[in-house]
Amino acid sequence: LDTDSPRSTLTSLNTAAAVIFRQISLSDWVQAASVLETQTLDPLAWYPNQRRAQPVDDELMLPDIFTTLDRSLCAGSTSRVLTALPWSIQRCCQFRERIRTWVISQLVSAKITLSQRVERINRLLEIITLCSEQTASLIIAPDAAVIDTQGGQHRVPSLVERAIASALISPESRLFSRAWVEVALRRGVGVEYLWSLFTNELPMQPSAPRSSGSKNASRSRAIQLVPCIGWALESMLQIYYSLPDTLLEDANTFSLERGNHIHRMVDLLRQYQAQSESATSNPSTACAFLLTPDALTQQTNWRTLQELTQKEVMHAPKLNLAGNTRLQKTTRVFQRLISEQQEKARRDSKERERLERDLRERDVTVHRRQESDSKSVQGGISMSHTMDEPDTSHAQNAPPVSQRGSSLNANAGRPLRKASTRPSAVINLVNAQAHIEHGYTKRPYVFRVVTEEGGQHLLQAADHQVMEQWIESIETVSRDTAIKRLSTLPANAEGAMYMRKRCGNASVSTMLIRSSCFAALAFGVDLELLMPGDQLPIAVEKCIVEIELRGIEEVGIYRVPGMQSAIDRLRNEFNRDAHAVDLSSEEWGDINAVAGVLKQFFRELPEPLLTNQLYGEFISAIQMEEYNDRMFALKDLLAMLPRRNYITFRRLIEHLERVTDFEEVNHMYATNLAIVFGPSLIRAPAGPGSMGANINNLGYHQNIIKNYILQYHWFFDLDSQE
Repeated sequence: LDTDSPRSTLTSLNTAAAVIFRQISLSDWVQAASVLETQTLDPLAWYPNQRRAQPVDDELMLPDIFTTLDRSLCAGSTSRVLTALPWSIQRCCQFRERIRTWVISQLVSAKITLSQRVERINRLLEIITLCSEQTASLIIAPDAAVIDTQGGQHRVPSLVERAIASALISPESRLFSRAWVEVALRRGVGVEYLWSLFTNELPMQPSAPRSSGSKNASRSRAIQLVPCIGWALESMLQIYYSLPDTLLEDANTFSLERGNHIHRMVDLLRQYQAQSESATSNPSTACAFLLTPDALTQQTNWRTLQELTQKEVMHAPKLNLAGNTRLQKTTRVFQRLISEQQEKARRDSKERERLERDLRERDVTVHRRQESDSKSVQGGISMSHTMDEPDTSHAQNAPPVSQRGSSLNANAGRPLRKASTRPSAVINLVNAQAHIEHGYTKRPYVFRVVTEEGGQHLLQAADHQVMEQWIESIETVSRDTAIKRLSTLPANAEGAMYMRKRCGNASVSTMLIRSSCFAALAFGVDLELLMPGDQLPIAVEKCIVEIELRGIEEVGIYRVPGMQSAIDRLRNEFNRDAHAVDLSSEEWGDINAVAGVLKQFFRELPEPLLTNQLYGEFISAIQMEEYNDRMFALKDLLAMLPRRNYITFRRLIEHLERVTDFEEVNHMYATNLAIVFGPSLIRAPAGPGSMGANINNLGYHQNIIKNYILQYHWFFDLDSQE
């Protein structure tokens, strides 16, 4: 920060940001929009869940969209909104926080003098000015009249700009008031707000194009700044809250205007991702350390900072404020900004209390109406007049059509006649397969659904057309949910292939991308990246050891599912730091959740363990009629597997064979285990006919795994070794 020019520092930070920003896929943007739209259904969604005492002015954290996402809870859930967003977007938010932390560490360092601190503040302000000049003519918002998140300024802020601005107004930075006053004195401005330090430097509206022959113009166009991910999410929320989802003249007709705005905005963001990719083809390593998750872990003690600022004020020369009346009236840095935030917090608290009171009154009204209807039914009173003339007393407050399914508003405008019943069974349709069951002749129109866990269900439809509609719908949901689940991973199959193409042989790109994507991941990553030195993946080894320690006698191990929330939480912990996961702790007491994580590891591999290349040969081998020919063919195929696949597959089959040693207790026979693991370990290569091939060859998949389990010692030559 001291040696490089502000432009060089901005370029380095923006280059590192572009590496992460361009990893956001189209499905990630769509999923983020869906999460935000769901959040708008809850009137209390964005209010603090807990009432906290207001901190003193010096310690007040000025919130932004990032802190709001981190503190707000998902509608109808206890998880935070930030964790519900796709992993690639979470990584952008985390990278912005790392820039902010780094800037704060540069400002509050105890190793610099007052003059150096003032110089660093001025350099950071110059970087913000550069950002504003670069993005003054950039308008990503599809409709500036609808998306007005900049208070009349339709300029798109960059990620680096917002991160630095957040660091400058942080409580740690505000402590050094002496340095801030000197900066304001040099500029001849006040310090009521951050923007007041720029006077007329920041462009308020899109600027006119500069002359093509201007040297400054060519330099200005050289930086393709990454837009702030927080601004993009704010703009989506602005669209959802500003545009109705139904037509005013007909509340039962959906309006597509909101969806069109979101579509255009996402499309423009994708275009900007492509621009940032082409502009950063040769990234610099100056700020590459910010791509490492644990790059900045040291935190400064608040009391230490207070002592440092006191010493700085005591030893600093006295300032002459005679020529600056605004500074003479200033008692604290950014005092007006702090006062406005405190006032907003008080308004939010009162508004939350009002909304909670209205919701309680609505619940009481619904409950009374439900009791009245129940008494009417029990007394034999006819309800025909109620059904013919629906209650419209709440018509003015009725929610939009898209919100009428929510628990808060489901019965606000009509009487409650019948309580909803819980489903008798729940089927997981992610990666599920559905096909007509021709072998079942007891009833007509029967089709089979096979889940990714190996469960099989027979369902009956009313007629052949309805049956085909059900199968088509299940296949669509299966495909879409599988894609959506992969989009929440920081490195999925497409992401891994994309990164591999991007890396090539360039050492700098390889270092940047791998350090930012695969350094700490355990799921959805190629075995080539997971197994340096041919060591078994940490997540696999830890799960197997723990299951053999305390779950091998568990009835239905691998067949009985664990809590999905525990599975997701454990997977995230493995992705964060697989070495630090302790499966023996009480937090992971559900052994079925540990088994679920192991199954999910193999499901999410970019390529199945038995490889796409050998799929046809495995199917041909298992179809051989002669037993000996079939077994020797399967054994020969093991030798053709890549070394890392062979090591992992051998360890897994060894574990499953050990599970069958306790089959009389756990009731998990080789057939059951093959049903569970078959679809994950071997499947048809992706393509137009892959779904049909997987369905037709499902029995072959299971038989292949079953044979390997039953003849484990022979296949891996353990008999001869013994």
